[in-house]
Amino acid sequence: MSVIGEAALSAFLELLGRKLLDSALNFVADHKQLHPQLKQWQSILPDIQAVLDDAEEKQ
Repeated sequence: MSVIGEAALSAFLELLGRKLLDSALNFVADHKQLHPQLKQWQSILPDIQAVLDDAEEKQ
């Protein structure tokens, strides 16, 4: 392989590695932001269910 080809391949692989790492880090960050929201919804869900059950009984 020529020197230019090796340099191009090296640059491509470095860019690909950075993109993959960036995607993985974004995935982890999104998960960490989503987890507290899911916990909050989980705590609110019984209240919502109680309101729906009450409305159904009154119907």
